Amino acid sequence: MGAAGAGKDYSINQSIRFNDNDTAVLTKTLGTPTDATNWTFSVWIKRCNLGSQQWLFNAGASAADYYIRFETTDKIRFRAASNWDITTTEVFRDVSAWYHFVATLENGSVVLYVNNNSIATASVSDAPYNFFTSVIHSIGASTDSNNASDVYMAEIQGIDGQALSPTNFGETNDYGVWVPKKYTGTYGNNGFFLKGQDNSSLGNDSSGESNDFTASGLTAEDQVDDTPTENYCVLNVVDPTTTGTLSNGNLETTGNATVTIRPESGQWYYEKDGVGVSYNADTSGQFNPTLSSGSYNFGQLAWNDTGPTGSEKAINTSNLPTPTIKDGSAYFQTTLYTGTGSSLAVNQSDNSTFQPDFVWIKKRSGAERHELEDAVRGVQKRLSSNSSDAEDTGGLTSFDSDGFTVDGNYASSGENESTYVAWQWLAGNGTASNSDGSITSTVSANTTSGCSVLIYSGNATSGATIGHGLGAAPKLVITKSRDNGTGRNWAVFHASLGATKYLELNNTDAVGTATNRWNDTAPTSSVVTFGDSQTVNGSEAYVAYCFSEVEGFSKFSSYTGNGSADGTFIWCGFRPNQVVVKETSVADDWVMYDSARDPNNVAGRVLRCDNTAAEFDGREGSRDIDFLSNGFKLRTSNNTVNNSGSNYIFWAFAEHPFGGENISPVTAR
Repeated sequence: MGAAGAGKDYSINQSIRFNDNDTAVLTKTLGTPTDATNWTFSVWIKRCNLGSQQWLFNAGASAADYYIRFETTDKIRFRAASNWDITTTEVFRDVSAWYHFVATLENGSVVLYVNNNSIATASVSDAPYNFFTSVIHSIGASTDSNNASDVYMAEIQGIDGQALSPTNFGETNDYGVWVPKKYTGTYGNNGFFLKGQDNSSLGNDSSGESNDFTASGLTAEDQVDDTPTENYCVLNVVDPTTTGTLSNGNLETTGNATVTIRPESGQWYYEKDGVGVSYNADTSGQFNPTLSSGSYNFGQLAWNDTGPTGSEKAINTSNLPTPTIKDGSAYFQTTLYTGTGSSLAVNQSDNSTFQPDFVWIKKRSGAERHELEDAVRGVQKRLSSNSSDAEDTGGLTSFDSDGFTVDGNYASSGENESTYVAWQWLAGNGTASNSDGSITSTVSANTTSGCSVLIYSGNATSGATIGHGLGAAPKLVITKSRDNGTGRNWAVFHASLGATKYLELNNTDAVGTATNRWNDTAPTSSVVTFGDSQTVNGSEAYVAYCFSEVEGFSKFSSYTGNGSADGTFIWCGFRPNQVVVKETSVADDWVMYDSARDPNNVAGRVLRCDNTAAEFDGREGSRDIDFLSNGFKLRTSNNTVNNSGSNYIFWAFAEHPFGGENISPVTAR
């Protein structure tokens, strides 16, 4: 049974695997429709191969007239002869999770939805359009059996006579994830519900209308357990280190391949060419093998060998550990707003709300300094990531229960008709004195989210230690002098670089080497160690932002660029909300992405930590990136984020965890 999560108890038990090499297709000539001017088509899809034309739903003797299909660009095209022809601006290139697609016609109003979001619309005259009239219909390929899809499909439903919203087939669970819901309405004369529950007749109709489809190129083995409620591991076609050709639902390769699910602990079992393989991530590290020439089964098919024994598990999202943070928006949010020139309460808009302790604001519509404020220093105390300036007066006037308030007199946070983005973190919602180190600090710490904000007075002594309150070693520490701007750059510790290395947030410099920042000592679970550099520990007042890594919520790591538009794939274990990247090999910008400014792929609207510049739209060009269900992928050869052979550090915070026991798997984006 698929795993339900967060109070939503509908599970899908199987899907149908459409392998394009087999020209897999379901076909049916439907009869007289109930009402051909009002209809709905709903399906859950997990993609396999990308970059080719693939029909999902086709109607009529002429395959080119009436269809919903993926284009070679990985956009979706929805066409009804000369009546409408719409193509999405979004691309759909996530092969690690499931999408929910809904297409509707209601008396001439056409809408295409993905994951309950309307992404393409058209208006046409009120007339029947072949999709639900008495013509041949095909699912998984065109009606002439060309351009077959390479996908998994689940819950394939056609509703004749009604234009229904996606909420009839899905719902948002308690943690903000779009999940399947059982449809309880009627189907109409030409309606159908293809569940694939009968592996000997995958086209059998469960709607009660007896509209069985005929299967071609499908066998009993194409009924699989990979579903929107229990998402299984497959070979990862978006990882450029995957070579050769993938087939059979990305379970077979002619070359080498990596995987879409990479547990960091536990004991796991899979089969290669029918022979069982055990993997202990507790002793061998993260499950991330490069798998060579052969066919694989991670549990979505019947086991050929002994199957998992003892503590071993099949590799799917339901078997991952339950994440500590099930809803990323309860601890981190990105909020967009427009200034009014007067006092403005900026309210969070994601699934959850909280009172932030650290707010980082940047004007998008024009050049202006960054504004970093936190509740430990107090309101209207601004630092700017792009500047070495000392703390001055800022525009944030209060930290509120669901956001913050800004004064419209400050261009960095509230200027009339200017647009802004605000990244917000929840720390401790209160402060405490911390004497774990040789210097007493005042700390607001959240051990669940791994975020602490602390202030301290430096003593200009090498080896000084400061308590951070996280109970786990920080992987990212960002420090700034508050009361001396002359030459006091920001200092950044990143665990991927080590404690002799440092970066500076306000400039583009390559990584530097010095022992006087972190005293050549990595942070521990209780303290951060400083040298005697005035950037971190002069006889001045300082603030430090410390972050420890929380599985399923935050990631602080590195990658190597490959200099290709088919760029590096970076596993995070969650769908990111924010990603910040910095090349360390040479001088280059700190590049800031987020899913609020780019809610769809391809993403590429960037701001820069080190720069006052307005937002740059690098989509379909120099800054392309895809946010995926389990991480992110570079889609550009631009040196700033993907120079061949260059090293990059990054930090990322989650929108949703990829999965976990009793957690609904996140949808693809």
